[in-house]
Amino acid sequence: MRRRLSRRRVLAAFGLAALALTGCEAEPTPLPVVIPPTVTPTPPPPDALTYAIAPNARGLIPELSQIEANAQVIQLDALPTGDDLSYDLIVALGDQPGWLQSPTAYTVSLIVDTTQPPLDDAAVTDLLRRAIVGSDTNTISLRAELANAGYPDGFDVTFTGSNAPGIDALTARLSTLGIDMTVIPTSPADLTLVTGSSDPARIDLFSEPISYRAAPGVAVEFAPSGFPIFAP
Repeated sequence: MRRRLSRRRVLAAFGLAALALTGCEAEPTPLPVVIPPTVTPTPPPPDALTYAIAPNARGLIPELSQIEANAQVIQLDALPTGDDLSYDLIVALGDQPGWLQSPTAYTVSLIVDTTQPPLDDAAVTDLLRRAIVGSDTNTISLRAELANAGYPDGFDVTFTGSNAPGIDALTARLSTLGIDMTVIPTSPADLTLVTGSSDPARIDLFSEPISYRAAPGVAVEFAPSGFPIFAP
């Protein structure tokens, strides 16, 4: 009489066969790892001139990358004292005694987009200008003017710009008038912080002379921003 295999033995046999086949399969080939090349900035030549930046001018020079391509840029923690000529060129904001000054001052302005309501209303733009520059500090009268212009509850504006000193104070000042300012990372915006603008719609916030001191024999010219750079 033939012996029948039990169901349990049949399943066990299939399980062993499957394990045997799995052991015979080839190892999967891993995908190649792509390592991006490391980009190393080109350092200035060993005999490059030195361009020192005072603490109050850090982050304010638009032509910095151009300067770094031909000179060794040094960010100072403090201004050198006396007649220290350790650097070929030093720049700072403000009137520095004994230093020369750029023909162009460092001016920070707000550009107002007068194509967008309510800033397309000349009365509103004029009120905003007086509130920002501080020529009119009477909050009650300014709010009354805003209400007469059709904005009793104020309005919202957007703002963008890097290196915005005093932005918190400006936001607080406008808030007292019911003007809520939202900072956004990029343009377009109702208010844009710029430097060195001649736009007639600008509101100048502050202006500082650009002072510099060059070592003897170092030729200097001025970038569009007004900061001195090495002449070719």
